[in-house]
Amino acid sequence: VTTECIDGVYHIYGGAEGVADTLIFQQFVNRTVIDNTITMKNKMGETVLTDHMFDSLYGSDDNYQLFKSHIEVNYVANNVIGHRAYSIIPMYNYDKDTGKITSKYPDGTYEMKFDYTLVGGGTYSKTITFHLDSVAPEFKSVEAVTVGGAKSYRVRLNDNLLSSVGANGSVAVINKDANGYYVDVPASDCPNNKLYVTATDYAGATCKILIDTST
Repeated sequence: VTTECIDGVYHIYGGAEGVADTLIFQQFVNRTVIDNTITMKNKMGETVLTDHMFDSLYGSDDNYQLFKSHIEVNYVANNVIGHRAYSIIPMYNYDKDTGKITSKYPDGTYEMKFDYTLVGGGTYSKTITFHLDSVAPEFKSVEAVTVGGAKSYRVRLNDNLLSSVGANGSVAVINKDANGYYVDVPASDCPNNKLYVTATDYAGATCKILIDTST
């Protein structure tokens, strides 16, 4: 899963099945909260999910209070007890009796808004943008090109936002032009005319490709 801040708005990418298909939020609580709500809307503005943050010690299905942490934020690191607030939100609907998935949220961009009511009546809200992408990168084409005077193989992939690409055990530099994403792999790095590429997108989905460069 990848997160980034664009123009002051936090973006989260996820959705890869079995890898990043569940969102887990942890928050450090500076002020006691008496109520809170998480609302997720699709790009049409339709509400597709309503949930809550829960106190890691006292939270329950009908208690959404968040108590102030008494541990310094720099000390607790990733400890959920210290942070005091958490929520686990799967990107699918499931039968609570059987645990089986009944439906999944469609790929797309969602707005997730966190609303808090503080002790004393004050309110606070924060919005993040969540990009749900369950489709793994896909191989498009390979062609021989000359880069820096040496023969290379240009491997093109589909338009997923790529976070990393490996080629024959080395990290490849991701490039993009009018035709999309590609990596250039020196022919000298392809012994026995074999090129093994692993591509991972922002959502955590991975594809693996074995290319015979002799054909």
